[in-house]
Amino acid sequence: MAARNPAVNVHAKKRAYVALAKKLEITVNQIIKEIDLRSALATAVFDSVFCIGAIKVGITDGNEHELNGELHDAGIPFADAIDPDDLLIDMNARRMETMQYCGNRYLLPLEQVKDSKLFGKKADDLVAATHLSHNEYGDPRIQTLVNEDSSSSQYSHAYDLVELWDVWLPYERLMVTFAADATGNINCDRVLRESKWDGPEMGPYHILGLGDMSGTIMPVPPITNLIDMNDAINRSFRKLFRQLERQKTLTVVAGGADEDGNRIQQADDGDVIRVDRPEATREVRFGGPDNISLMFTTQMRELFSYISGNLDAMAGLSSTASTLGQEELIKASSSDKIMDMQARMLAFTKNVVRDLAGWIFYDPITTFDVNIPITPEENLETSWSPEDREEGDFLQLELDIAPVSMQDASPSQRLQTITNTATNIMIPLSPVLQQQGYQFDAVALTRHISELTNTPELMELISPVDTPPDEVGSMENGERPEQQAPEMPQPQQPRQPRVYEPTGGTRAARDTVMAQAMAGMSPTPQQQDMMGRGGM
Repeated sequence: MAARNPAVNVHAKKRAYVALAKKLEITVNQIIKEIDLRSALATAVFDSVFCIGAIKVGITDGNEHELNGELHDAGIPFADAIDPDDLLIDMNARRMETMQYCGNRYLLPLEQVKDSKLFGKKADDLVAATHLSHNEYGDPRIQTLVNEDSSSSQYSHAYDLVELWDVWLPYERLMVTFAADATGNINCDRVLRESKWDGPEMGPYHILGLGDMSGTIMPVPPITNLIDMNDAINRSFRKLFRQLERQKTLTVVAGGADEDGNRIQQADDGDVIRVDRPEATREVRFGGPDNISLMFTTQMRELFSYISGNLDAMAGLSSTASTLGQEELIKASSSDKIMDMQARMLAFTKNVVRDLAGWIFYDPITTFDVNIPITPEENLETSWSPEDREEGDFLQLELDIAPVSMQDASPSQRLQTITNTATNIMIPLSPVLQQQGYQFDAVALTRHISELTNTPELMELISPVDTPPDEVGSMENGERPEQQAPEMPQPQQPRQPRVYEPTGGTRAARDTVMAQAMAGMSPTPQQQDMMGRGGM
């Protein structure tokens, strides 16, 4: 859902604002790359799967230049992901618009805060935070779980850090900065800065939830319905592993047959040895994974896929139908859950990008350099100054994001897109391209195929020539060769749907065999073969 930076498209409601929309579009896409928006979006998505995702959008003050990192330059908008442990939201609100406050906690280098004069003289008596290994409730923080000495309350840093809180008050339109107390909570008596909020109407905080619950502002993360089943499966597999470690195979020898046992122990595989009493020695197996437990664990794994919305169909891990058409219908139905998450993520990203565009558009100081593409080979270099941006013009623009721009495409997918476009669109439109002064470049197509397939030898199959062989005779007779339009591709006959049987059976069939085995019934050879394939 956030594999790449989003590609922003800005549309003008009126024709007079087309040039303005293009400048804003190019500038926003440049800023998105500079601040690495993809990382913040990916972190918010990951947090929303387990709890709640949040991003804080604003513009870096001149006194905060690179105080929060190299991506926070003065006068440039930022979008930072907020850890759920550091997020402060009004839990009494039922909708985001009705929150009376919202904020976040963050850490800054103590000496740099004092040198920046960000808070004036109020920062002179700030002290370094010493409780960073635990939160305000006394629980260890996630970043300290990997420490060898988890019992220590000290958390080592190269520089002393100070813990601060930013709180946004929407009704007062204020942004207030507090110092944290000894436990990490807000110290309401230590107001370091209070400023009027002149940013976007909805404030600096954007919340991402992948599930809704009536009457509360907190979303329902997808992992909520799966975590108990996940823990049960892990405990079951760990028990099977402990049983496997206790498994042993021994050779028992009856009394008086000690020499036979010694000869058996010392013999190598394939040796011929003398045994006086073969009936007095036998191999005995102790322990090992319990068959019923293993079957039950496998059944829970199938149930986990079912509760998750048919993970096998969504990930393409196994076949679930007997025909290709039915398989596509099942996969499309199982993808509804992912599509709902993508729709929520897309709306969330639009709000974040719109705030970034707002900070760019209303910036009264910064002049942006813009390169507007005119042709594939030419760009128009221009600038976009504050004088070119009037306050009311932003309302005449609409921002949109292409959903596919945020999804990663493999080289094989890109190759398929290129070849399909060239075959079905570019080649049939070659006459139209020639009328407009363009032509289809087969060399460029071959070069892209060579790069995407990592086959540089393909370029060796093409060599430049001065005159094509079929044009030599025409030029000797004083005639110019005629340009022949490529033949239109013939429509393909519709193919009959391919019918196949899943190699590992359907989920329902495997569940039936598993239930029969747990009830003590022996599976047939066909059922054993199906279960052995594992649905692959």
